[in-house]
Amino acid sequence: TRSGRKLILVNKQNATVVAVPPPESAGAQADVVDAKTGENRPEPITLSASRLTLAPFAVAVVSMPAR
Repeated sequence: TRSGRKLILVNKQNATVVAVPPPESAGAQADVVDAKTGENRPEPITLSASRLTLAPFAVAVVSMPAR
């Protein structure tokens, strides 16, 4: 997009997984939806490292700013 790149991460397993997004995603904003958020708003997370732990069946949209 004009404001940057978006990356969608989907955990299709019934187990917690650790996703490794690209290195340039450190400090990016991620919106996560899982069983904990239910039908509420996505949980905003700032990626502090190059790893993101996803709960079972979670979906995350990582918004990386334009370079």
